Amino acid sequence: MRFTMNLTWMRMVVCTIMMSVAVGCGGVGSPGTPVAVKGKITFDGQPLANASIGFTAISKDIPVQYRYAASEIDSQGNYSIESVYPAEYMVSLNQGPDPDEEAKVVNAVAGNGKLGEYANNSPLRANVSADKTIWNFDVVSGK
Repeated sequence: MRFTMNLTWMRMVVCTIMMSVAVGCGGVGSPGTPVAVKGKITFDGQPLANASIGFTAISKDIPVQYRYAASEIDSQGNYSIESVYPAEYMVSLNQGPDPDEEAKVVNAVAGNGKLGEYANNSPLRANVSADKTIWNFDVVSGK
């Protein structure tokens, strides 16, 4: 009987500690309420058509599962992402070749070379909040 009580007591202590770590530290929870983000992208003054946009959190307090959101950009340069958590983001752009030009299919993996500076280490930033959800960007090709 004494062994059973000690085992039960130890289980309670372990469970209490584990719950305190999971709940009390806040490192695993949601970073807030997501917002819908939208905008328009122009490239050299024209709508950036048939491309993709990605928002990668650069804020340290965003858990990994909430750090990236992406969307396709339509033929008019518009995009919409349903669920982006308030934080500061690096905004990246990528565009494959024109799907109607079969000769360019080989270059699809590389994407549009003129957008290179807006891909992996893009200088574009968006500080998303409940009050700031529209992000338009006018980008220009590299010199």
